[in-house]
Amino acid sequence: MGNKILVIQPHSDDILFSASHYLFNAKKYDKVVMLTVEYNAVRLQEDKDVCDHFGVKLLTLETKADSTNFHKEYYSKHSTMDDDSAMDFCEEKIGKKNLINLADELNEVCSKYKKQGYEIVTCLGVGHPFHWLVRVL
Repeated sequence: MGNKILVIQPHSDDILFSASHYLFNAKKYDKVVMLTVEYNAVRLQEDKDVCDHFGVKLLTLETKADSTNFHKEYYSKHSTMDDDSAMDFCEEKIGKKNLINLADELNEVCSKYKKQGYEIVTCLGVGHPFHWLVRVL
């Protein structure tokens, strides 16, 4: 195929559920790189194992954000998700400075890979505040 793909998952297992085509067909592409945004040491080990299995590179961000229980907590306070409440919730949970750092770092990684000719794929981001945040950023 001759393409380079950067798959971005808000947290572990998202690409397996939403874009596994790129992992199962990694050999058909010039390069497949998977970026996990959330930082959770146990789940990152699972990502390393998945990447090793499929022969793709794993990236993580220096900015540490853990979205454990975001979904459950968000829906205990909101019946539906909208842009304002999801962003406010993520900012409250992550902290404004960390959110800015996360946005800056994610933008930097995406810009770098786009300049290298990578197509960027991520989850749609509906139904989970951290998915929504990563898609928007």
